[in-house]
Amino acid sequence: IVGHHEGTLTSVTNNGVIKYSGSGSPTTHISGIVGYHTKASTSATNNGDVTCSGSVATLYLAGIAGYHSGAASTSDTNKGNISYSGTDCSTLYMAGMQGRHTSTLSSGSNTGTIKVDGTFDFPTDGVYNFNVAGITGYAGNTISNTTNEGEINISSELVVPSTATYGQFGIGGISARAVVSLTNVTNSGDITVSSNFAAVPTTTTGEGDAATTKNNYSMHPIFIGGLVGWAGNATYNGA
Repeated sequence: IVGHHEGTLTSVTNNGVIKYSGSGSPTTHISGIVGYHTKASTSATNNGDVTCSGSVATLYLAGIAGYHSGAASTSDTNKGNISYSGTDCSTLYMAGMQGRHTSTLSSGSNTGTIKVDGTFDFPTDGVYNFNVAGITGYAGNTISNTTNEGEINISSELVVPSTATYGQFGIGGISARAVVSLTNVTNSGDITVSSNFAAVPTTTTGEGDAATTKNNYSMHPIFIGGLVGWAGNATYNGA
């Protein structure tokens, strides 16, 4: 419906298919309703499939909002399938409803499938993010009375150079990453991850007989959960 919007959205519906196959964009926001949103959304519905098959570095991909900040998201519904089959991505926030959100999310639902089978270009000396979920890739505020029924299927090669500074893989039925309160949330969608991940990265210092190798066990963690991949100090009530 709109790429960038700084006003409220109420009772809007998208039935069309959204496809992005472009290239050269450092940051891309793609969604059935709004790519980047800074105000409230209420009773927004996306019925169309949303697909990215292009070349992007940082991608926010979802059914309702690629990136949602500011005011609340209430009673929004996504029924479209969301898929990434593109190339060159190093940071991904992807979900049925919102790729990333910093406002409250309540009474939402997703029934669309989430599919990741594209290729990635994780940095050799920088930070990367991979966050895929049924409701929101990254939850920066509370989620309540929300359900996900959509399946999540991830089959991409997810190999990170051992020299990458830091990053993590978060995959969850409700949220990939959340450090907030979740109340009365339910996931019934199957999560299937068949990706090949890199072995535990190592760092070698010195040469010859003096060389030592250190296993960096915390450098590239993988978190997969039925509700949340990585929850930090999040609290759960009725989940």
